[in-house]
Amino acid sequence: MNISIPLSSNAAAGPLSPQVRIGLPVSLGGTPGTLGAGARETQVLRAVAAAAASANLKGTLEVLKTAKDTPADVIGGVDRAAVEPVLIQVTSVQQDRKKGGTADERTAAIARAIGADPQLAAAAREQIKAADGVLAKTCAYWVATVDAALLERAAAAARAQEISAVPSPETQIARIEASIKKFREEDLPALIDQRLQQAADAIGAQLTNTLAGALTALQTGIEARVSSLGTELGSRIDAVATDLSQLADRVSVLERPRR
Repeated sequence: MNISIPLSSNAAAGPLSPQVRIGLPVSLGGTPGTLGAGARETQVLRAVAAAAASANLKGTLEVLKTAKDTPADVIGGVDRAAVEPVLIQVTSVQQDRKKGGTADERTAAIARAIGADPQLAAAAREQIKAADGVLAKTCAYWVATVDAALLERAAAAARAQEISAVPSPETQIARIEASIKKFREEDLPALIDQRLQQAADAIGAQLTNTLAGALTALQTGIEARVSSLGTELGSRIDAVATDLSQLADRVSVLERPRR
């Protein structure tokens, strides 16, 4: 049974035209070298393997487990219609390098680890990224039908990239110490100043409100007292005026001539 790699996206030749394909024999056992496939076809296969492992390591590992446990199920996981656009994109860049882009650091590292061309891997990765997440696993199934050992190496390289991305304990400790130092020297003083300012503002507002209330109460008391004194003084003045009037009447009586 053969799995064919399209070598051209020439529409005139037709999507399944034998003029634009070279077959890769399927090897469920994963014989290195893809059973005599040509160098160009091998580079396409490696590029797709690198891209699949880079895009979906978990899915790639699941495919490898299937290939080990139930190899017959691997062929069932291949969706030729889904994989073909990826192969066309890779072979297109292979024929015209100007169409290709630059691989990201992760994909390039995986490609180099398995002897793939990083630019071709980038082409496959870009096509996979443009589709849904299932496509990477579908491509991994396709690679496994041809060379499971290659897919396993790609998965190992992808796993190594993930491990290398995790900082060493020394680096993590250094980062934590730097964060603590920054907190003590910069963040903590600023936080203390902020809290003190907030407390001062709160106390100031409370004192202002309390003082204003006290002043208002004092003013009200003074006004009430003044009003009371005014009333009392008025009453006393009226009483004095009455007394004076009575006194004047008595004086008037006393001054009258005696008969």
